[in-house]
Amino acid sequence: MKKVMVCFLIAIPFYLNAQQSGNLPAKWEELTAPDFVKAVSQSDKVCILPLGVIEKHGPHMPLGTDLIDVRALVVEAVKQEYAMVYPEFYAGQINEARHQPGTISYSPDLIWQMLLETCTEIARNGFEKIIFVNGHGGNNSLLPYFSMSLLSEEKDFVVYLFQPKTDPEEHEKVGKLIDELPSDAEGGHADTGETSMMLTIRTDLVKMDKANAQSGEDQNRLSNL
Repeated sequence: MKKVMVCFLIAIPFYLNAQQSGNLPAKWEELTAPDFVKAVSQSDKVCILPLGVIEKHGPHMPLGTDLIDVRALVVEAVKQEYAMVYPEFYAGQINEARHQPGTISYSPDLIWQMLLETCTEIARNGFEKIIFVNGHGGNNSLLPYFSMSLLSEEKDFVVYLFQPKTDPEEHEKVGKLIDELPSDAEGGHADTGETSMMLTIRTDLVKMDKANAQSGEDQNRLSNL
């Protein structure tokens, strides 16, 4: 965990400004069975699957940071264009941090099977397009290969892996904020960026007084390699 200083991200203004469209809940688990049938139609048979994991995020942020962030952003996005949002999906790849308190790490076979059967069940309920939106870096190799593997046999659904592009103008604004911070404040995990997002989305879950309680220094355990 890098030293954390806070800059509220301006790259996600739609999170605060999105307008609700339609009168049905977008979250799968909040619908009644009769309304679910209507929602499938209203969504044009599109379901979004936000993916995260349960792992340590420094001493100051919740274990579910990745999924809390990505699902909140998806929920706001579907207020602009309605689609179904699947419930929390924590079965991600996290072998590298399984030694940390609170981390849940499933076997590769189970992760694969969970993802496949979840897609199959989503499709069985009437959806034809499933959009993966990833909030966890440990899934960056898993998801492209999984998506490609579905082409090995005919399916009655299509999976799309959403990979957002950086807005140059917003990236420049955020970059200027980061440039004003100490050199070790930005490191990609439980750093200034992730902390700022969580402070925007769930301020109540961030313990800023604990942010620098651990150094986050490299332990050099791989130096012999």
